[in-house]
Amino acid sequence: MVLLTQIVIIINALVHLGFAVGEVFFTTYLLETLFGFCHSDALKTAPIAKNAGIYNSFIAAGLFWSVFAQENTFELRLFFSNLCGDRGHIWSHNFTK
Repeated sequence: MVLLTQIVIIINALVHLGFAVGEVFFTTYLLETLFGFCHSDALKTAPIAKNAGIYNSFIAAGLFWSVFAQENTFELRLFFSNLCGDRGHIWSHNFTK
C-alpha cells in the first residue's frame, strides 16, 4: 500500500511539474493556441499564469519531498496533497461562475 501511495504521489507531482513548466515558460503560446487569446490579452494575463506556475512548482517539489523524506512523511504527504485539493476546489469555483 505504501508503494501504491508513493506511485500516485509521484504521478501527481509530475502532472504539477508539467503544469508549472507550461505556465512559466510557454504562457503566451498556450494562451494564444489553446484558449484563443489575442496576443495583447495573452501578454496581459501572462503574469497571472506564471504565478500559478510557481505555485504548481512548489506543490511538485513538496510532493517529491514527501515521497523521499525519511521523517514526517505522513504529515508532508497530507499537507501537499491538501494543497492540490484546495487548488482544484478553488479553480472549479472560479470557472463555474
